Amino acid sequence: MGQRKGLGLALGYPAYVQALDAARNEVVIGDEQSLYHREIVCDDLNFMSIPGLPEGEVLPAKVKIRYHHKGEEALLKAGENGTLHILFDKPVRAATPGQSAVFYDEDNCVIGGGVIGKVL
Repeated sequence: MGQRKGLGLALGYPAYVQALDAARNEVVIGDEQSLYHREIVCDDLNFMSIPGLPEGEVLPAKVKIRYHHKGEEALLKAGENGTLHILFDKPVRAATPGQSAVFYDEDNCVIGGGVIGKVL
């Protein structure tokens, strides 16, 4: 997500890959603003410094969605079936299903991580 180069499109404005729809064999494009999202859902969770979050519990954290991402403040909320909803204070750019998300506490120590399943 977020790719701009090599799309072979001349639209008169910069276009970015917004989503991939494998079932329909489509690449969805949009403008740069369409790449920003405030909420993601993670699964395949692995908590390291805490035993986990009971369903419905909320925990503030800094979340990184890429290796070079500086991280953004967010609220982690445990959902159903072992999912974790992450609501960012500021929208993040190009969160992509399949990427890892890593959660940090106020001392910048790793709380845990998960795999981005949905971008809302």
